[in-house]
Amino acid sequence: MRRHLRPPMPSRQRGVVLILALIILLALTILGVSGMSTTSMEERMAANTRDRQVGFQSAEAALREGEQFVANNLMDPTMFDSSCTNGLCDCSDKGFGCVEYWTDTTLNVWNTASRHKTYSITYTQVAAPAEYIIEFMGYTDPGGTPPGYVPKAGDPMMFRITAVGTGQSPNAKVMLQSTYKKD
Repeated sequence: MRRHLRPPMPSRQRGVVLILALIILLALTILGVSGMSTTSMEERMAANTRDRQVGFQSAEAALREGEQFVANNLMDPTMFDSSCTNGLCDCSDKGFGCVEYWTDTTLNVWNTASRHKTYSITYTQVAAPAEYIIEFMGYTDPGGTPPGYVPKAGDPMMFRITAVGTGQSPNAKVMLQSTYKKD
């Protein structure tokens, strides 16, 4: 007698593999979106850093031009006034406690063309040309003088040069200052 073997009965399928695959797909999608968001943020940060560097280089160039102006010209204290005409500001009566012309909103040296100097070379990568002002701070001790010496005309002159550079966007502004002693 021959027995007929019956094929095994299919068991009930519950779709576990399908649910597991969907969960893994969801996790991978979340990781991908998160990675894109992080990459986008890093690109914006890199662009902002580059924009600031462009502004810094622009301000640095203007600062050097201001220093060259002082070094190469005969500096007469009468060239300077409290209105910062042509970017030449006078602080000699108050020394280093003078008005901070670069922050004075009344005089507004950065928004009034006749009160600052504009950097002579034009860069195409910046939103606006760099600007600078030169402040005459007065006379200083030439060194090797007795205690209590009061500086006078003929002694070395002190200048403060302030430059503002702009990056590729007008929001990236960098301000630099230097103090220059001219014998």
